[in-house]
Amino acid sequence: MNYPKHSYQHPKDIESFINLKSVSWVSTLSKKLMADELEKDFYLLNLMDNVLMTECDFPVIHGYLDEACEKLNLKKKPVLFLDTSADPKTLCIGEKNPMLIVSTALLEILSPLELKAAICHEVGHLACGHSFYKIMVENFSGITQAMSVVPGLTALGLAAKLPLYDWFRKADLSADRAAVLTLKNPESVISMIGKIAGGSVTLSESVSEENLLKQSEEIERITDEMKKGGTVDKITYLFSTAVMNGMMRQNPWPSIRIKEIRDWCNTEEYKNLLNGIIPDEPLEPDENKSQQEKGTIDKISSTLKFWK
Repeated sequence: MNYPKHSYQHPKDIESFINLKSVSWVSTLSKKLMADELEKDFYLLNLMDNVLMTECDFPVIHGYLDEACEKLNLKKKPVLFLDTSADPKTLCIGEKNPMLIVSTALLEILSPLELKAAICHEVGHLACGHSFYKIMVENFSGITQAMSVVPGLTALGLAAKLPLYDWFRKADLSADRAAVLTLKNPESVISMIGKIAGGSVTLSESVSEENLLKQSEEIERITDEMKKGGTVDKITYLFSTAVMNGMMRQNPWPSIRIKEIRDWCNTEEYKNLLNGIIPDEPLEPDENKSQQEKGTIDKISSTLKFWK
């Protein structure tokens, strides 16, 4: 059984992508000019800095990758690289020539099923077409630095940062769903997220799903109070969401990711997918919805100007 991307893409991912496309210079940027050159640069960089993981040397990991590509309808198998980093992480980049990088620290802390979940997560990103904008996020500092050479372009870069980072965080929610569907085992995906949150062999075992879910509940409680509070509370909430989380952080918190997985696994949508019932591909997003989302971004941008 394989799954087209529309069957598992998270609504927040889709809506946030509409916001991102409303930033004119991002939506009109030539993917050929940008992505092709960066893909070549990344490939060369990985060849110089990392270890090419051949199928002969790493047959088990290639087996995980083959299965994920088949079930998630990814036509071109990524090239695997090993990053000798102490940070447990994975990264997928490239559209025409995809690459998947895993760190040695990740291999050390994850069980075989958790490693498979991490690989399926990254293949989910590629299958959803996230790779081009992921390249932009990974290189955002360099892109904005280059733009700063031309007067006026720095402001355009800052205007794109909020919707770009907002989309990047929510894109992870789709990739988590892709991993859950491929494995049909949400527990392995959840434990993978928890272990990476721990960040080390000694600490990762102490990070429990129960405590991460409690964190998520506490986040909801505090943000609900701020949204329902007075003017100061609402401004604080907006500042926290737009600046502290939106402008400074790329990835969603582990607790939120785990709660989203748990919630989705309790839906009829997920149960139907397990039974082989694939929904029809939806129509293109409503243009009115796009304008509404763009209006939300404009309001936040205006608020950010107020704080400067």
